[in-house]
Amino acid sequence: MSDRRLTASEPTPRAEPRSEQGQGSGFVAAPQRIAGRYEILGLLGTGGMGSVYRVRDLELDEVVALKMLRRDLADSAGMLERFRQEVKLARRVTHRNVARTFDFGDHEGEKFLTMECVDGESLHSVLARTGPMPAQQVIGIGCALCDGLGAAHAAGIVHRDLKPENVLLDRGGRVVITDFGIARTSSGPSAGESSGFVLGSPAYMSPEQLTGEPDIDARTDIYALGMILFECLTHRRAWPGAGAIAAAMARLRSPPPDPRSVRPDVPLAVADVVLRCMATRREDRYASAAEAHRALLLARSRVSIAPQPAQSLASVIAASAATAAPTAPQPIEQNPTRVAASVEAVTAPQPRLMSPTLSAPVPTPAPTSPPSSASSPLKTVAVLPFRNVGAPDDEYLADGFTEDLTDTLSMTAGLKVRPRAAVSRVRLDGRDPRDIGRELGVQVVVEGSLRRTGGGYGHDAPRSQPPAPYSRPGSRLQPAGVRVTARVISVEDGFQLWAKRFDSSPEALLAVSDDAASAIAGALTVDAASREREAPSDPRAIDLYLRARHQLRHLWYGDAAPAVSLFEEALSFSPNDPSILSGYAIASARLMAAQGDGRAQLAKAQQAAERSIALAPSLGEPWVALATVRFSACDPIGAVPALRKALQRAPSLAKAHELLGRILLEAGLVDEAVFRLDTALSLDPGELFPRWELARGRALLGDWAGAGVLLDAPAEDPSSRFHKAIMRARFGLWRGAPYPIDDLLPLSAENVPVQYARIYRDVLATSRLSDEQRAFMRAKSDGSEPGSRLRPLFLQMEAEILAFLGEDDALFRTLASAVEAGLFDALWMQRCAVLDRARSSARFAPLRARVEERAAAVVAAFRA
Repeated sequence: MSDRRLTASEPTPRAEPRSEQGQGSGFVAAPQRIAGRYEILGLLGTGGMGSVYRVRDLELDEVVALKMLRRDLADSAGMLERFRQEVKLARRVTHRNVARTFDFGDHEGEKFLTMECVDGESLHSVLARTGPMPAQQVIGIGCALCDGLGAAHAAGIVHRDLKPENVLLDRGGRVVITDFGIARTSSGPSAGESSGFVLGSPAYMSPEQLTGEPDIDARTDIYALGMILFECLTHRRAWPGAGAIAAAMARLRSPPPDPRSVRPDVPLAVADVVLRCMATRREDRYASAAEAHRALLLARSRVSIAPQPAQSLASVIAASAATAAPTAPQPIEQNPTRVAASVEAVTAPQPRLMSPTLSAPVPTPAPTSPPSSASSPLKTVAVLPFRNVGAPDDEYLADGFTEDLTDTLSMTAGLKVRPRAAVSRVRLDGRDPRDIGRELGVQVVVEGSLRRTGGGYGHDAPRSQPPAPYSRPGSRLQPAGVRVTARVISVEDGFQLWAKRFDSSPEALLAVSDDAASAIAGALTVDAASREREAPSDPRAIDLYLRARHQLRHLWYGDAAPAVSLFEEALSFSPNDPSILSGYAIASARLMAAQGDGRAQLAKAQQAAERSIALAPSLGEPWVALATVRFSACDPIGAVPALRKALQRAPSLAKAHELLGRILLEAGLVDEAVFRLDTALSLDPGELFPRWELARGRALLGDWAGAGVLLDAPAEDPSSRFHKAIMRARFGLWRGAPYPIDDLLPLSAENVPVQYARIYRDVLATSRLSDEQRAFMRAKSDGSEPGSRLRPLFLQMEAEILAFLGEDDALFRTLASAVEAGLFDALWMQRCAVLDRARSSARFAPLRARVEERAAAVVAAFRA
């Protein structure tokens, strides 16, 4: 790994062509070169051996792929010489189903390989979209792989790392095996093995690789071929397991699984080929790729499957890309030193959760990984906060630009972007961006700066001023402007993949964000997302919108009123902007959720969310806004389909997964709820609210130790501390033994969560409820408007305290009021420990039935 250090600085510019200049343009940094010959065009991916770049060979004027080898591998004893030898051998393989390896070079002491650049996508990505493939397609892919493997084996090369990620499907339908440059000869052990370093991916290793056999031969690749065919047929690994190593060990102890056990319609002849390829003893596998090829052709003839033309395969792939719905998001690869505690807390062995009906236990679901793979092919990105290098009052501009750019990149297919909350928890000042990227566990970081270059609206400027100073002909005033610099850096190698300086007018700042996102997507070799928006033409709307988002992020949950006011003012200047409308709707819903009143405000918020959807139906944020409004209005049945649509459009929206998980947990669909909350947590490991919802589920199911571990996560901001305090206080009452909360309750704080936490604490300690406390709870529930989400919540908490005190008549009156207010928390009704005695009463059953009926409607809306 390179030791080059990076500092925050503007890119070295080169002038853009005049045709590209204009509003929002500036200077583009010259592409970085490797070894003086290869100009970096973008990042193709990062793997265990190093990062792969799309580069232009300036001597031959051709686009090739360049893999920078990890420094620790290149420095291993004997490894470098073995790589040189293997490149020489791999160059002998000239076959249409094998990506050519061209050269071996050096750049500032780091070694690289150059290979054919295939214009297509990996089989892994195709499977993620299409799911199980037809047997006809699978046989066609298998035959092509056999042809490529046969050519390599004839040249004395064993791949040893064959997997869906190393199989590319180009736009013409050609199947191409890649990464032969890190393979080995069949004449003896490789340098890596002789030095104790075993190459390959554990999930696809053959048994002889796992046991360290020295005489690896072509039958190892036959085994991996069988694994790939199984995955193509079933859309799951043959041994999925809880982790790659555990799954690898399982295949040493058990025979290969029949693909028909997962997909019964797989033809017997095809299943037999797959099983023989995956035989544990290599003597029982096909002896060569040619023999496996013949077996596939025979299987095709036995089931009367016509040959699959290459172009038809390309058509199927293209059609799947155009029509397939997005799959569930996959967790970013975590930095184990940073998030091990959080992952362990969520994925450690747990008591079994309950089935959707909560009547019988089912196994705890596995961590949120897709059926076919536990690793993500997506490129992982962190957008570091853009530095405000102008006046301190302009901090909101840099903050808003950072959030908008993060949002746009998060909607880009092929990217996994760390949420702002996760990045904000990392110390940033004075650190190398690459070090920050390593801590965040990402492949690339985006960083930059922003400053105002002219007039514009200061903090105290009147909002009614016209926008004339920005564009008035003949004015002696300098036009107001904003200068933004941005660059993309590879964390592994330190290469600058793209950099640009934008000089823009304030009203075009969001357009600059879109342009930067598009350029960044290009540098990461993915298709840019379309925001389907036109930035407001009035600079006052932009200014107010950015200030409102800044307020919403930095103020405590209950203090959304200033943000609502700023959004309202922004809408007065730009009433048809979907981003402003969505922000206004979410801020209004948050305000009502915190205060329990304001139905008129919530009605306006719903209108804003619906208008935002009408203007930009393909964006995720408007649907999240609508779901948030509906949930705040105690309409979970309406919120669920909106959240599903949000996730179809933007699968990485952590807030959408969190809210959907909260709703489904209350409705009793526990497995799916845990999946959604785990996914939200994997998208943003530092976010506390999904963790606390998981803790609530554990507590309701009686796993007090698990709930305690999840609640131990540190809470820094006031909102988090107060929320944590009320959760701990409730759980203490449920189990009859207190959790400590005094460290979370400032003496001066008199807000609603703090007061409830104190009541829980005092009741548990004294078994008494004072008249003052009783009056406070009654005032909160009575003062919440009908239809408010807070009304049933306040009544739930009052019911818990009355149940603990044994005041049955008051308890059932309160429970009836909660049900009347829209309670759908079936899990709470059936599992909350403090209600155990009440559940034996005949008065409880009809109330429970009404809640379960409502919860069933929520589940039906999710499954519709």
